[in-house]
Order: sequence, then structure tokens, then C-alpha cells
Amino acid sequence: MKIVYLYPKSSLVTELRSDTLWGLIAYSMAFLYSKKEVDAFHEGYKNGAPPFLISSVFPFKKRDDQATPILFFPRPVLHGNDFVVPGAWDKKQKLEFLQHLKKFKKIKFMAQEVFEKFLSGELDDKKYFDSKSWLDAVNNKPKHQQELIPHNTISRKTWTTLEINKAGQLFTTEETFFESGSGLFFLARGQQLHYLFSVLRYLEHIGFGGDISTGKGHFEFKIEDFFLKEPKDAAAFVTLSLYSPTINEVSLFKKSRGKVFYEPVLRKGRLGRNISHDVMKNPVMMFTEGSLFPVVPGQNYHGQNITVRKPDGNLTHPVYHYGMAFDVKINA
Repeated sequence: MKIVYLYPKSSLVTELRSDTLWGLIAYSMAFLYSKKEVDAFHEGYKNGAPPFLISSVFPFKKRDDQATPILFFPRPVLHGNDFVVPGAWDKKQKLEFLQHLKKFKKIKFMAQEVFEKFLSGELDDKKYFDSKSWLDAVNNKPKHQQELIPHNTISRKTWTTLEINKAGQLFTTEETFFESGSGLFFLARGQQLHYLFSVLRYLEHIGFGGDISTGKGHFEFKIEDFFLKEPKDAAAFVTLSLYSPTINEVSLFKKSRGKVFYEPVLRKGRLGRNISHDVMKNPVMMFTEGSLFPVVPGQNYHGQNITVRKPDGNLTHPVYHYGMAFDVKINA
């Protein structure tokens, strides 16, 4: 397994979840490799031999006293625990309990050492809440600030502010700004990681996501070997990427409803403007990072890539949506 660190050189406009990141990779490959190699790359995902798997992008923060940063992973979606307010407590104690519980339920990420304890089964939500160690985690998380930045729409004829009905066309974009010493990372594994390395060198030059022509989404990257402590013989996995299960996987999950814990998300939008203008992709319902499922016996991989646009008109090739699970074993 490899870890890819992304050290920011600017703010970021596009949220880099696994499907978006893979889309940038697949698009970049068309510039770097022959059509034959690109087609073979996509066929690998269709035929159950994906060239590599990637996680979504998560935050990291440098430690003051160590070279290795603190990595933050998504909080696993576990079966519900009853957080009951003890009846013997006075009003002040109950209020403090409820205030803490409200903060606790908003936690989206946890440090690697805590995440690994969840994987081993040493911790669950109730034990973690009772330990109160999560209070320090809330205060020590990376401070990635989201800001709404206003813009004007420019007329391509006059190169001045576009006016419609005698009104300027204002719009905003949300940008992420990074605290000094913090950044992003994702995990990757597979037999053909050389494709990923070359694409990252390309993306390091042009940028990741939207508004790259104005300097947004620029990073320096660094790749290292990485080991995550996970129980090898566990019967369940937690996904570190957005996940779109196959029909066979869904059938198994229906038979194991008590072992499936997830949050759904609808992914939709337009194709990248460099591919085709104003062409919508077919929407895809997926499971979020941190969702938990039983391992499918006999499978080395979980998930599938979905065709969200077929060749049509100016679109000369199919468009695929990445839905492979970056599965990590968990005792749950």
C-alpha cells in the first residue's frame, strides 16, 4: 500500500473524493498514454482486475515534535449505541452530557491511532465517547477553512462584466484554505501503480479540479510506503472511498442486514468542461466513506465502475464513474 501526500500551494475549489480524483486520473491518462493502453486500463476494472484502487482524500496535520504527520481517517459508520442520560444526574450534569454528545455526533474524522482501534474492535462509539479522549481530537483536527469567494461573470464579447436585464452576474465558489503544516492525503494499492505515479506528476503541473487556470488546486506530492493495522481475518470491511456495489454484492448485503451500516450519497453533475460542455452525467447513488459491509467470500475487490454517459454526438467515448471500495478489514 502507498500513501500520497498532497502539500498545498494554493486553495482548493473541488472536493477530492475518490470518484472525482479517479476521474482526474482517467482524464489525464488520455494525454499521457496511447488509446490502446487507456482502453486496457478501463477494461481492467470491468474484468475484475483493476489496475489500482484509491481512497478518497483526507486531511493530515504535522506534529510539532515528529516528522510523521497525524493522519485523519473517516469515522466508521457503526451500529447505533444508546447514549442514555443517567437519571441520577442533576440538571448541570445532564446538560453537559447532552452538549458533549452533540459535539461527538458531529465528528467526521479521527486520528489514525484511534481509527486502528476501531478496526481492531478495541473501541466503538460508546467506548470512545466515554473515554472523553475525543475532546482533544476535536481541538487538534486540521483547520481547513471553507470560504465563499465572490466572482463576476465576464462577457466574452466586451471582456467586461456580463449584464443580463441590466444586472451584473455575480456568483460564488467555495474554496478550501489550508492551515500551515497541514494538507491532504490518499491511499493507493494495486499492481499497476506506475500509471498513478506518472499521472500525479502531470497533475502536479496543471492542478487538481476546478479553476486551475487561475492558480487553484495546485499541490506538490510525495509518495511513501504505508501500513495500516487491520485485522486480516475479519468478516467485515469499512470503505475509505465512495462505493457502488455490484448486484451480487447487494444481494449478499440484503441477506446480512444486521451487518450493514452505511450512509448514502447521490453523486451527479456535469462532465468536465475539457471533455464536453453542459453534458450531464447520469446520477449515481453511492455509499459514503466509513460505511461498513460484510466481506464477500471469494472476492479480492468490492464495487464497480459505472458507465454514466455513452458515446453520443460530440462525445466520442464512454464516461465511467469510479465506484470501487477501498476496503479495510474491521472487527464489528
